[in-house]
Amino acid sequence: SALNREGRSRQTQKQLEGSMPRMPESIGPVSMPEFARNAWDSVREKTAIHAAPIVVERTEFYGASGGVCGLMGYTTGSILISLASRGGADRAARSQSGIQDGLKLLSLVNAISWLLPEWQAAEGSEGMTGIDHVGHLTGFFAGLVVAIFVHWDKLDDGSGPRRSSGRRFISANGHISYD
Repeated sequence: SALNREGRSRQTQKQLEGSMPRMPESIGPVSMPEFARNAWDSVREKTAIHAAPIVVERTEFYGASGGVCGLMGYTTGSILISLASRGGADRAARSQSGIQDGLKLLSLVNAISWLLPEWQAAEGSEGMTGIDHVGHLTGFFAGLVVAIFVHWDKLDDGSGPRRSSGRRFISANGHISYD
């Protein structure tokens, strides 16, 4: 996630712009003209555009928190695959795992409740935070993609339980096959 330079640059630009004050609509009883407010907004935006590359160049990102977010993304992907593959399970197995499924759903709610504010912060909603929100999001989605690739074979195609050794290989026609 520390390699996402373009994302970090965009985040820094949005955060710089968000941390610069906006011109008020009025100062006391005096109303500020619309053209003056628009001109100030243009200055804010252009300043952020030109300052962001300089700030990014002088900032170090180590990616440890992005790695942790990758683990959260992997867990989220594993849970999504697990819940999606439950269609073929028999009724007894489903009733025994009700508590587990409830905990999985709570974990998904937790991930979503983290993702939304993180995305907003990357868009500059909190101004300049000094936190690599884009690195966190990159790590999360990288972990999610890895989980989907690792657990793809667990998705139930409706044909009932699979009887295989668990080994997969790519067949001559390019499909994933099982022993």
